[in-house]
Amino acid sequence: MDSENVIGWKTDGRAYSGWTSWRAHRDGRAVEADVALYANILDDYRRRGIDAKLELRKTVVHELGHVLGLGHSDQLGDAMIVKVRTRPEWKLPSANDLLRCRALYPDQRSAAKAASVSR
Repeated sequence: MDSENVIGWKTDGRAYSGWTSWRAHRDGRAVEADVALYANILDDYRRRGIDAKLELRKTVVHELGHVLGLGHSDQLGDAMIVKVRTRPEWKLPSANDLLRCRALYPDQRSAAKAASVSR
């Protein structure tokens, strides 16, 4: 990890359409992330009649979830489920994905307002 965030294309994917390498604080908030999108996998989807544009969109949302510090989910319909492509009920992103992200990054204005009210 080089303290730079990079999103780019590669052509040596073996099983996944995207991969994120990331570091996070102990509380889970992201520090740095690099995302590789594998063009050869998306090309293979296209050849097999799978909607490659939709798969790219789902892959980007999933990998950006990792960039934000989210790990994989076991909840059906989450963008952060391990095998996004195999889930027809997938949403962009799910309510659970958003809830998990908000837990990592609470709204600072709401927290400040709550603190001033409780004083």
